[in-house]
Amino acid sequence: MAQDRGIPDLEAAAALFEKLHPPAEPVQPNGHGSWGFFDGNAEDDTFIKSMIASKGDDEGALDREIKATLKDFRSQTGARR
Repeated sequence: MAQDRGIPDLEAAAALFEKLHPPAEPVQPNGHGSWGFFDGNAEDDTFIKSMIASKGDDEGALDREIKATLKDFRSQTGARR
């Protein structure tokens, strides 16, 4: 660009390039296909509270969460968490 436009100062050419080509804005996923990491619901709260209370040793709660997640994943129609 500096050579094409005859700009001897490379820093000035870089500044012009950045002005003409600004970085893309970050996109926040939402709607169908979004993961929703920060979206919570009451079901998630009970699992997390159970795991915290048992210090991660509640095998029943973990088993229920795994089964629910697999069912949700396999159905491809369930709510994404």
